[in-house]
Amino acid sequence: MGSLVDNIIDKIMEQFLEEGSDLIELIIDRIKESNLVDDIIQEVTEAVIEEIVEALTGRDVDIELGDDDDEERILDMNIKTEDLDDTEFGIE
Repeated sequence: MGSLVDNIIDKIMEQFLEEGSDLIELIIDRIKESNLVDDIIQEVTEAVIEEIVEALTGRDVDIELGDDDDEERILDMNIKTEDLDDTEFGIE
């Protein structure tokens, strides 16, 4: 009786794995068709830029890629580099 149950379980698992791979392929195709990966990359990029700006300027910013106002705000915050003395870097 035990081997019969084992065989049934093996067949069920085998069938599930075969159908599961089709399901996985379908999911991957749907993800490729959607903008999910692009959206994730955009969100991560925004977070990294925000952290870099905060580290360099000490200011909290909210970056939204594709928003032209963000670029202008970042350029306006370039206070730190404007205040540097040229002689500090050997520039005369």
